[in-house]
Amino acid sequence: MLAVGCAGDAETAERGSGTTGPLDEVRVASDEAVQIRSISALGGAAGRETPVYLAVRIAVGDYGPLHGQFEVEVDAGLDGECSEAGGRRAAHAVLRTEPVVGVIGTSCTAAAVAAAPLLSEAGLVMISPSNTAPGLTSDLAGNAGEHRHDGYYRTAHNDLYLGRVVAHFLFVERGVRRAAAIHDGDPYTEGLATAFADAFTKRGGTVTASESIHRQAASHAATWDSIAEGEPEAVFVTLFPNEASEVLQHRPTGDFDKVLEVVTTQDFFGAEYLSEPRSAGLYLAGRDARHGDDVNEATGRGVDDVLNRLAAELGEVSAGSYWPQAYDATTLLLDAIEGTSRIEDGVLVVDRAALRDHLSAVEGFEGLTGTLACDAFGDCGAARMAVYQHLDPANPDAVAGNVVFALSR
Repeated sequence: MLAVGCAGDAETAERGSGTTGPLDEVRVASDEAVQIRSISALGGAAGRETPVYLAVRIAVGDYGPLHGQFEVEVDAGLDGECSEAGGRRAAHAVLRTEPVVGVIGTSCTAAAVAAAPLLSEAGLVMISPSNTAPGLTSDLAGNAGEHRHDGYYRTAHNDLYLGRVVAHFLFVERGVRRAAAIHDGDPYTEGLATAFADAFTKRGGTVTASESIHRQAASHAATWDSIAEGEPEAVFVTLFPNEASEVLQHRPTGDFDKVLEVVTTQDFFGAEYLSEPRSAGLYLAGRDARHGDDVNEATGRGVDDVLNRLAAELGEVSAGSYWPQAYDATTLLLDAIEGTSRIEDGVLVVDRAALRDHLSAVEGFEGLTGTLACDAFGDCGAARMAVYQHLDPANPDAVAGNVVFALSR
């Protein structure tokens, strides 16, 4: 594979010094493969076969060779570790290899904050299946987010939608007028807490507190004491599953807890806490996982078909996994590469600028997750949201089928 233009060397990529210049072209010889990469939170998974990474590989196979002759290679998945340091290392690894056209990732917002500027500067595109923080795209009112970079897109929803759904559910459906939020200062958790607080306030509700916890705290009783002072009727816990479990373990007993409605996120699917008696009644908010008969237009594959192949290799796949978004992100990328590339004397020429233009103009792309359309800031997700209620600690998996409220943009 050959790249022409200002691609930058490994030392430049490591420094991220901004010397890569204008967008270039990537040339792929007839005996080479088009290179894409996947950055996700692998968590030390054996063989790196997580649902998200495997969905990327399955999508590449389903899509087939570009223009019927150029194979696509994903290579081993890169671990973004759900941290800025991990995202930075993964981005450097991408830029040190032979010219890569695009990246599917990252899994977590923190990793994207570090990876996106490096990949953007080098001319690549990145499509995330699960980053949801508003700061990576926009405030949905025409203003770019603080971490937004050219070439960044996502098939996941913008958390402003989820914040609005939770606010609507509590205010309208549950009659809540006073609510609090708990986060840990992470760009994702704090961004979602803020999105909820803003939407709840606009509806006429009162946000009594937005508490940031210390991740290493031995006890979170003080957090609950502080929240209780404001006498909220509900609390939105936007933490990652392990932290959310620890915080919920310290929920106070007594009259306050009896009237408190607790909402957490869909990330909590599969958490051990759901097996505990006190978890009954908990609400989980996130994507509507009822994909029904949705079919990806680029491959003709449906949700059940892809899920069955994932399950054959991995066993049970959590309803909270972003594998459908990863499948759609991959086919969206491959469709864009094929749609904007040309063949010259047997060589595939991929124009990086044309690739970004194509993705920015996506409209009406039918995927496993619904109809995708990209706005000027990279938000492409269908944003079909739902609130689930957990009722039976003896059967925690049943929560995925108990949708009590749904809303689409």
